[in-house]
Amino acid sequence: MEFDSNIPSEKLDEDLKEERSEKKRPIVVSIVMILLSLGLMYYYFEDIAFFFAKPEPLVLGDAERLLTHRLKHNSYISVSGIPDPRMLRGDSYVYFFFTKKFNYYVFMGNTNIIVKEPVELNKSRREEGLDTGPRIGRFIRFDRYFNQRELAQAREFFTKKLGRHFDDKGGVLVVGERPYGDFVTLVVYLVLLSVLFYNLIDIYKRVKKWKVS
Repeated sequence: MEFDSNIPSEKLDEDLKEERSEKKRPIVVSIVMILLSLGLMYYYFEDIAFFFAKPEPLVLGDAERLLTHRLKHNSYISVSGIPDPRMLRGDSYVYFFFTKKFNYYVFMGNTNIIVKEPVELNKSRREEGLDTGPRIGRFIRFDRYFNQRELAQAREFFTKKLGRHFDDKGGVLVVGERPYGDFVTLVVYLVLLSVLFYNLIDIYKRVKKWKVS
């Protein structure tokens, strides 16, 4: 490599750094990182949309009189009703390898909703005598639920135990999930955005340099 004596040393240092970085990191890595970021951003899109939803729940009233068309996917709702005492207890993955215990149950006279409530919250509610109080949380349609295996087990349990045949347009009410409540999702999304823009800028600089050369 020949050096021009008229070029400042700072410029030479920058060129050398860029050259080294290009040799160490093939452009295909940047492309893969962009695709990976976009894929994960798409996967978490509904989570981030719910995070920025209105903080006041949509009050839908008594579950026994609730019509399916009033249930909107990925919405923050409040539903009242008498829970069937026959519950299913299970674990659900929360952020990679961590698990959390939930109670799964249904309202009397309703075949649209499966309620998923943290065990400790459900226990506290019953101890306070508020078992018939409103359930407030995030509603996710059956066909859009993030863990279909978990959902299938719950639906099978209630079909066999209670003879319930759920409306396909129904879904899961995850009690306790609320807008502006899960900051981990926000942090994850911001990190993905940062990775995306970093690699886009990296490719832009390389393409620009190739055109100049």
